[in-house]
Amino acid sequence: MAWYDPRAGTRRRVSTGVGAGEGVDPPIEAKQALAAHYAAFARPEAAQAPAEAGLSAILTSYLSEHCAGLRYPEKDAIAVQHFELFMAEQRRAGALPALVTVADITPKVVDRFIHWLRQQGNVGETINRKLATIRGGINWAWKGGLITSAPYIKGVPESQCSGPRQLEWSPEQVAAILEAAWSMPERHHVHLFAITSLSTHARTNAILECDLDTQRHGKRIQWLVPGDRQTRKRRSTVPIAPSLNAWLEGRKGKLIKYRVPIAEKRWKVETVAEFFERPTFDIGNALSSTIISAAKAHPSLRLVEPLLDADGNQLHRVFTKRQNGRIPDPEPQWRAIGTPNTFRHTCHTYMQTMGVPQAQIDKASGHSTEQGSGANYTHLRPEYLREFIEAVETYWSNIDALTNSHRRSQFGPKIIHLPPRPAAAGQ
Repeated sequence: MAWYDPRAGTRRRVSTGVGAGEGVDPPIEAKQALAAHYAAFARPEAAQAPAEAGLSAILTSYLSEHCAGLRYPEKDAIAVQHFELFMAEQRRAGALPALVTVADITPKVVDRFIHWLRQQGNVGETINRKLATIRGGINWAWKGGLITSAPYIKGVPESQCSGPRQLEWSPEQVAAILEAAWSMPERHHVHLFAITSLSTHARTNAILECDLDTQRHGKRIQWLVPGDRQTRKRRSTVPIAPSLNAWLEGRKGKLIKYRVPIAEKRWKVETVAEFFERPTFDIGNALSSTIISAAKAHPSLRLVEPLLDADGNQLHRVFTKRQNGRIPDPEPQWRAIGTPNTFRHTCHTYMQTMGVPQAQIDKASGHSTEQGSGANYTHLRPEYLREFIEAVETYWSNIDALTNSHRRSQFGPKIIHLPPRPAAAGQ
C-alpha cells in the first residue's frame, strides 16, 4: 500500500503482509488489510488545544473548505490577507511568536489589530467585517472538531463606527464628494457608484453585484441577480434615468470595477493595457478616503470628524520615512461621516421632499409589498416610476449649479463643462 504524507511531503509504503495470490485480482486478505489501513488513517485526528493549533493553517483551511463555496469569497480572502500582514509586522516587532496559535489571539492582540486597521484608513464597519472573518474561521475550526475551544474576539463598538445610518447629504456635500471621486482615476468607481445610487435608490450590495450583461435589459436594470430569489431585502427593477444612462453607454460586465491607470511610458508595449481593473466587492474604504479628500477641499461642509482612541484623544498617523530630507510631522486622522448607504438615504429623502408618490419610492427602493402574478410585469408599463425618474433628473439639474462632474458626454469620457447657472431674480 502507498499513499502521500502531506506533513512529511513524501510518499509512504507499507506491506499488507499478504502474498500476491493468483490471477489478476488481489487476495481477499489483501483487500481486508487495505480496508483496515484506510479505516485507521482516514479517521479525523483528535482536536488540538488552542495553544497547539496554528492560526494560519486554520484560516487557510477555512478559506479553501468553507469560503470557496460562497458567492464572493474574495472578501474573506482579503480579510485573512490583512490579518497575515498584521501578524508579520507583530512578529518582526517581537510581539508575537514565530508560530502564531489560536491561543495567541488575546484581547490585547485584537486591540492592536483594530488600531493597525484604523491606521490603514479602515472605518469601524469595515474592521468589524474583517474581524468577523477571523472569528468565523476560528469558530469553524472549533465546530468542526479541529480545536477544543475558541477564544472570544470582540468587535468595534457601535459608538466608534461611522455614526447614524439615516444620515443624508446636502447637495453641496454630494457635489464635493463627486468632485473628489472624479479627481483621481482610482476613485472613478466611487464616482459611478454615487451616481448610480442617487439615480436608482438601489441597495449597496445590489449595485456592487450588478453585471450589466445579464441585468441590464434595454432601458431598465434588474437588480435581482438572475437565478436568485427575493429575500426580505427585495431588489427591484428600475428605469435607467438619462443622466445615469450616459455613464452606462458602452459598459459591459461588472458595473462597479476598480480601475487604475498603468504608467504612460508602458503604453508603447502592445501587450500592456492603459489600465488594469478588478471587480469591487466593498466600496466603504474607497468612499471614506474620497470623503476625507472632499473635506480637505471644503472644510466648512463638515464631512468628517476626528478619529479618537479609547481615551478620547485624536489619533495621528506617524511617518517613519523621510520626505524632502525630513520626516513629516504626525498627521491627524479623520473619520468620514457617512457610508455607501448614505447615498440611498439621500435619494429617499429627496424623493419625499419632491412629493414623489410613496408607492413609487417603495418600488424603487425594494420596500414594495406588491404581490400576485401582475407584480412581475409592472415594470413593463409605460408610466412605470415616471415621477421617480423625473425627480431624479430634477435632482441632477439642481446639482448643475454646484458642479459638472456628474455630466458625461455621449461621445466620449470627457466631462461636459456647463456654463454657470444665471442667478435667479432677486438674488
